[in-house]
Amino acid sequence: MSLPEGITEVIGKLRGVDVKLYNIPIGFVMFKGLPNYLATTYEAQNQQIELASSGIGSYFFALPSDDPTYIESLEDMYGVVYEYQTTRQFQLLAIDDYATVHALYNISPEHVKQILIKNYGYLPNATQLGSRASDPNTDAVLVNYLKTINLGYAIFNMNTATGSFHPELFFCNITPGQISCNRMITTEGRYRTVVEAIRMREMGEQLSKRRKKPAPESPPQSLHPPQFPQFNPFAGGEFSSPVSKGAGGGGGFSYDSPSNRGGKRKKTKKITNSKKRKPKKRTSRKK
Repeated sequence: MSLPEGITEVIGKLRGVDVKLYNIPIGFVMFKGLPNYLATTYEAQNQQIELASSGIGSYFFALPSDDPTYIESLEDMYGVVYEYQTTRQFQLLAIDDYATVHALYNISPEHVKQILIKNYGYLPNATQLGSRASDPNTDAVLVNYLKTINLGYAIFNMNTATGSFHPELFFCNITPGQISCNRMITTEGRYRTVVEAIRMREMGEQLSKRRKKPAPESPPQSLHPPQFPQFNPFAGGEFSSPVSKGAGGGGGFSYDSPSNRGGKRKKTKKITNSKKRKPKKRTSRKK
């Protein structure tokens, strides 16, 4: 794929190593999808959405097009589509160039290296990049690392496992006014469909996260109420259930009855068969 009109290649340095950069000129037009489903009407939504209005921000963009199918694909993936344009020149790392990704790989921490291999098709002993396998969660890890070294990137020519990866531009640490909003691209006829689809998708994602959330840990044992043995009609010993002993119902209960609690019991001696008391012989007294 040839570069979009106005974009040129330049050579820059990354920690002393030559890398390819894409020069993004002033006035370059781009599209961006935003999941703004909180606005209740098309008129409320159809306004300029300025980026980084509260400070520094980092953002992804797509190339513009008049093709309705292309615009709908952006809406389905990202939300309501707006048109933006640059107000200053940018230079973005050409992350679709093998030598450039190789230089980035060599300065990156280990977890970022693994993302370059899995998501961006980099192999240390190859000569060209493999397939792009985008994953929002791990892509975000790479993006956060690039923000620490103040680098954005662009992809214009890269394959996936099933076709071509759509061009994308990532601008890092921009300040208010460096990229301005021109207009809303999503039509009034498509607006409600796009907003509802994004809203339902995000609700589904939140529900999925709740289901995957691990159960909270139990509080410290000291906070638990006293634990009693589980009822078991077949258990014996000290904690057997309060049922009558013996099949015939004789012998009393294993717990005190309410009438005996707090009172004194008469002590009785048990008589065993082996030690029965023998009657005393009567002897006549002498008069």
